[in-house]
Amino acid sequence: MRDCIRKWFGVLLASSVVVTFAHAGEIASLTSGFPEPAPPPNGEAQWVAQSMRMNGLPMTIKAFKTSADVDDVIYFYEHWWRAKGKADYTRSQRGEWSILGIKTAEHYITVQARPTLGGSEGTIAVSGDPGKVKRVATRFPHPKSATVVTLQEYEDFGIRSEHITLLSGRAPNIEAREFAEMLTRSGWKLVMDQRAKKTQGHVIEAQKNAQHAHLSFLPGRELGATTAVTVVWKKS
Repeated sequence: MRDCIRKWFGVLLASSVVVTFAHAGEIASLTSGFPEPAPPPNGEAQWVAQSMRMNGLPMTIKAFKTSADVDDVIYFYEHWWRAKGKADYTRSQRGEWSILGIKTAEHYITVQARPTLGGSEGTIAVSGDPGKVKRVATRFPHPKSATVVTLQEYEDFGIRSEHITLLSGRAPNIEAREFAEMLTRSGWKLVMDQRAKKTQGHVIEAQKNAQHAHLSFLPGRELGATTAVTVVWKKS
């Protein structure tokens, strides 16, 4: 299997490309120079996020499946970067996941793999330097009672969106009512505004011109808060 990996490794070096974007937006421009790891040997990879930003940190994410086992996948990606330049490597285990961290001068590459019935599967994330993160804030209307804990910004194929997670100390129905009133005042039209009986939460869908937002309000006891709010905001 190692011989097979070396052959794949040679092909990768010969065909490695960098993602480029025509008329790229801000986030796409930030990730356009990121290295694009190829699929593992005997496998395939698909984009999960070709251009995103997590709490200000630009990154790309791919998911992969392969008939190769976990050790061979980790070995493959470790030696893929060793041939490209100097880097620091760390290996760790988290439950069933084997994790390889590659720290280069400009990027952080994280490969996570776990065994499957026919081989292994996992993800490959490439990010910028966390020390150079640009602080960003969402412009989606939300009351002061709800605090943003994660902000994921996506910019793929001309579509811009945000996935926002907020925590609140107020009950789901109270927080939902406040959000609904604020959205209405901001010019949004409520398409749906109803309680979710099965989850003891609340759901809101709203639209403003070409923008669309889906809001879920759930009990957030597991997160140390009364309510967890998830917003999926399609901006364009």
